[in-house]
Amino acid sequence: MTAEILPGLRALGMNEYEANVYSTLVGLQKATARDIHEI
Repeated sequence: MTAEILPGLRALGMNEYEANVYSTLVGLQKATARDIHEI
């Protein structure tokens, strides 16, 4: 799924790093700060 939405996020003005971070966080759905730190 991540690879499918990256072009759309880039089209919205996100750079590659921002798009990757956003798609990863959305994919987690529910996570603690520790979970996010360990990624």
